[in-house]
Amino acid sequence: SPQFINSSGTAVNPATVVAIVDNRNRNAGRQSIHGFDILADYRFRLGGGELTATLNASYLHIDQQLGAGQPVLARSGVLFTPPDWRGRAGLTWNGGSLTLNGTVSYIDGVDDSRTASTVRVHGMTTLDLTARYRLAQASGPLRGVELTVSALNAFDARPAAIASSSYIDSTYDSTNYSPLGRVISFGIAKSW
Repeated sequence: SPQFINSSGTAVNPATVVAIVDNRNRNAGRQSIHGFDILADYRFRLGGGELTATLNASYLHIDQQLGAGQPVLARSGVLFTPPDWRGRAGLTWNGGSLTLNGTVSYIDGVDDSRTASTVRVHGMTTLDLTARYRLAQASGPLRGVELTVSALNAFDARPAAIASSSYIDSTYDSTNYSPLGRVISFGIAKSW
């Protein structure tokens, strides 16, 4: 074969060949992905404004087999891979110049299977709150001014700690959970 390279420095006798190693990369692995995503929202009048309720939930299950005859392993719901469940629910009230929003986000827990006994890493639930007020000035320097105050992760939820054997390793699942605690911000914007 024109692709055969004899690196031994002597003539090759095909009768003495014991094995042929094909060391090329091959895409022989296989993944099976199943899941669903649901998004629902509902709007209705309330208190001189409009209230919008939203709900978003998703389920994802991934199995992976690296090669024929190899075991099928879960690739979701495992440390540093996507969790099985995610959800988000929110309420937004818009009363013209005032808008209020509250959102609850849920990220399911994952399994840490890096040791002989699998450890369940708890999920994380956060609450985000935002209030926005548009000044009702028809003219002048305050026309188009909008004030905003937000509290992200209002209850200061923290990701669950995971085992770490080195000072440079992450002590939480940085793929799925945010290390930021409560963040309060104030904003002022002007449009013209």
